[in-house]
Amino acid sequence: MSLYFECSVRYDKMQQNGSVKKVTEKYIVDALTFTEAEARIIKAITPYISGEYSIPTIKKTKIAEVFTTSQALLAIGKNKSDVEKAVQTKDAELLEKATSIDSILKDVDSRWFLVKVAFITFDEKTSAEKRSISQILVESTDIAAARERFNDGMKGTMADYDIESIADTKYMDVFTFSDFAKNDD
Repeated sequence: MSLYFECSVRYDKMQQNGSVKKVTEKYIVDALTFTEAEARIIKAITPYISGEYSIPTIKKTKIAEVFTTSQALLAIGKNKSDVEKAVQTKDAELLEKATSIDSILKDVDSRWFLVKVAFITFDEKTSAEKRSISQILVESTDIAAARERFNDGMKGTMADYDIESIADTKYMDVFTFSDFAKNDD
């Protein structure tokens, strides 16, 4: 079973106008202990941050699972409306532009959405419905795509569930165990 920790990283970030501003960004790290979470976040961010930084907080989350998505799938989901628009208007030039690799992979924004889901079970002895809440982090471009990505991830499950809520998060990135296993080889 994975444990996910929320790690805050505080550092000086160069702004687009050239000024330097102290920022705090949040990341999710898959680890077994607080010490391991700190070591992993330091290993993950060190190549991207120059200068001093600190890890002011590390806390356990109630996230049960993470659904990641490839950049290509994120881009295709983002461009889906452009493709639909081109098909509806029968505009071949717009369709070619919307489906070109350059346009698909341009400016793909990956965001993280927290899905609260209630898994429904039925207790035959008491004839009562029991709902157990889980939190699942989903990588997507918007809330509608996050809902679709979550439902795709749940295909094949035998459990009944209701999506209670989907909320945008401020997480910059998620580092899973497999991310670190690749780098250790």
